Amino acid sequence: MSDRVSVDPVIVTCAVRYALGRRSYMPGLMRDALIDAWGDLGDQRANIVEMIERHLDESDPGEWVYNEPWVEFLRTRSEGGRVTGRPVVYVAGPYSQGDPAENVATAVRVASLLMDRGWAWPLVPHLSHLWHMIAPRPHRDWIDLDLALLARCDGLVRLPGASAGADGEVDWAVEHGVPVHHLPLAWSSTTALVQLRSWLDGLAVGTEVER
Repeated sequence: MSDRVSVDPVIVTCAVRYALGRRSYMPGLMRDALIDAWGDLGDQRANIVEMIERHLDESDPGEWVYNEPWVEFLRTRSEGGRVTGRPVVYVAGPYSQGDPAENVATAVRVASLLMDRGWAWPLVPHLSHLWHMIAPRPHRDWIDLDLALLARCDGLVRLPGASAGADGEVDWAVEHGVPVHHLPLAWSSTTALVQLRSWLDGLAVGTEVER
């Protein structure tokens, strides 16, 4: 005889709505309950994810310590015991023009948001910054490596800012059928994030283009 207790998906959805925004242990408890019951929630799963994402979009930065359980849930949620498929996206943007360290930081912030929300697996070519400091290589090597990685991605996210290199990557992506999304300067605004999420939802996952 199974000890598993059946759950009512609608009641669980109501419990999530109650727990959102609570500055207590409640989000952590709700995260654990969701992970345990996820396979039994049926159509309510989409509603729950939408509620959590909307809450995170509208939250003030000071609330993120209380939102960490929701971020963790989006990162690890599963379907039938498997992590849900996410597109792999190439993060293209300024590097050498301006402050390279700040440009790398911006790329990492965008990539972290994509992972925290569970929207995509980001590939950040800017991280070769550290590699080049340890073991310098010719500039052409980095370009070839970036294009080889881009060919294996489901899409390209273009960060704001002037960059001949990033423009070249966009041109390559367009020529080879890799979808491109341009982020505005206010990339962290609710409108920009809604547009980004909508674009990511439309990507085909797991397609490698011909070089």
